[in-house]
Amino acid sequence: MKKLLTILILLLLAGCVSKSMAPKDVAELLIKSYNDRDADTIYNLLSSPAKLNYSKDYVEDEIKDASRLNITVHDWNIVEESLNYSKAKLKLKVNVTRDGEIRNLCVNLTLSKEGERWLINDLPFYLFKMVFTPPAIVTPLPPDIFLECFVNAYNERDSKSIYKMLSDSIKRNHSLSDVESELKFAENNKIEITNTKILKRVNIANKRILTVNFTLSFNGSVKNLVYNFSIIYIPFERSINGLIYEKGWNGFIDCWIFEKFKNIS
Repeated sequence: MKKLLTILILLLLAGCVSKSMAPKDVAELLIKSYNDRDADTIYNLLSSPAKLNYSKDYVEDEIKDASRLNITVHDWNIVEESLNYSKAKLKLKVNVTRDGEIRNLCVNLTLSKEGERWLINDLPFYLFKMVFTPPAIVTPLPPDIFLECFVNAYNERDSKSIYKMLSDSIKRNHSLSDVESELKFAENNKIEITNTKILKRVNIANKRILTVNFTLSFNGSVKNLVYNFSIIYIPFERSINGLIYEKGWNGFIDCWIFEKFKNIS
């Protein structure tokens, strides 16, 4: 009797998506199940590929988070819909609430047809949490780190790493081939940066300028070069579906020091 009851429950869960349900009906059931904290129904709305990406534990954790944070979908509507025989894509405008606060966002929902049933390929629940979470602030690397990384890459003749460090304004005038050429010159003349000493620091808007004494070794000789090593910091934001989850400042080397190395040698 117990075995029969278990089979009946599984059949009911498996059949929660009716053959007659259109993609918009499946979306409605998904949101209703989210608000009802019904992890079982949500999991059974997933397509076979989606179940490889979202475990039952994941769905249950999302529902626990929704309960803990008191997040509910207050209202929603479809703003775009594309549909063919086996694929559907819905763009939903969703209003979510948390303790009286309301946030608006758009989410994309894709569905696949398995047999005669439409099933969901992706879950948007993490966005419902993200909309109430302030973006993480990324602390920029200090200019000393850029100086150290440049010295290491120069001595290791790592042109690609150096080129990645350069600002867009420097890249407009100098290519990766230019960096490779400079490092080839350094290799042929056995130029190495053996020491650096920061003599002065200047902050100008989003720039940091280090006046640095470079000690250079080349062909058995040692010379010193004082140079203003400039770093520029550019603001950035990273987002998903228009929601900013991370922002900060990226630093780049904003000078071309190689000519000075050539002249001193």
